[in-house]
Amino acid sequence: MKNWTFIYLLAIILGITACEEDDLTPSMADEDRLPELLDLSKPLVKEFKEKYDVNILYSYDDTLDFKFGMTPSGTTSQWGNIKIIHLDSMEVVDYALEKLDEMVLTYMNDDFRKILPHKILLADIVSSLSAAPPDSFIGESDYTETGTYTAFGNPFATYMFAFNKESMERYSETNWMNSRNVKLYNFICYVINLRNLYDEIPATFYSSVSHLHGVSIDSIAELEDELPVGIGSYRNYYKPEWYINLGMVLTKKSPSAYGSGALTTRLMVGRNYLFPTKERDFRNFLNLMLFETEANLRTYYLPSETFKERLLIAIETFEKWGIDILRINPNLEMFMNNEK
Repeated sequence: MKNWTFIYLLAIILGITACEEDDLTPSMADEDRLPELLDLSKPLVKEFKEKYDVNILYSYDDTLDFKFGMTPSGTTSQWGNIKIIHLDSMEVVDYALEKLDEMVLTYMNDDFRKILPHKILLADIVSSLSAAPPDSFIGESDYTETGTYTAFGNPFATYMFAFNKESMERYSETNWMNSRNVKLYNFICYVINLRNLYDEIPATFYSSVSHLHGVSIDSIAELEDELPVGIGSYRNYYKPEWYINLGMVLTKKSPSAYGSGALTTRLMVGRNYLFPTKERDFRNFLNLMLFETEANLRTYYLPSETFKERLLIAIETFEKWGIDILRINPNLEMFMNNEK
């Protein structure tokens, strides 16, 4: 009798657990839910649904439409770390739609729009109690967000943008550009990864640097007849010109995750830094196109023929995919025009 009692109790426990898991998984009738969530009275929503089958939502269920895909292990506690404040009036909804178009979608043509995530969700503010960012691309770019996030996705073709009207209306021009560029960087990287566009990057982009990926920077520097280090207060740093002349982009987060704002102090000697992986190498070029200053482009990058060859391939690749990278950053024209 005791054995049967134990079996009954075990069955009840397993049944409760299964029900809880069912509640935390996405609805299998997701497509049936979407017509009720889409507001086709909004021109941008209607256009993207009808032309690209992309569902732009401002009304949605946090768990069913987004949080279910945030973590591989899928625990309630991890989902609970993401706090979403929804857009609470038509005024802020219209503002968010306007800024989504103005800051992101306007730079993408039909080809790229057709491969966007199945759902794009709009929020007012998104924050996380977790120290780790909810999306691996968030910590890569020269301008990064912590605590609150305005652009990140889950692994299941659903992306979240946050537009807080009150704070954005107080942005300086610099803050506005940084906000735009971080959204573009995170979103484009997400789509590249989601659609495996790495396979479409020409082999010629990597041919001059394939021997460097993942290799110790110190070991390559030691092969030089004279160590490529600076002088005076910069004697503990490799010269940025040396690294860039190899064809690489020197960002604030690559190869050092804690690089300084100044190019001259981003590569310390003897720190066991590694050249980036192939994928990060390509993303670093996008980072440069979005965030690097005109002065640094002209002073450090323009003189390098190896770098220039790679940049032109990257620009051509983005343009082929359907991203108007030259409109995003007109300063890149100096490389197209063969300026010296």
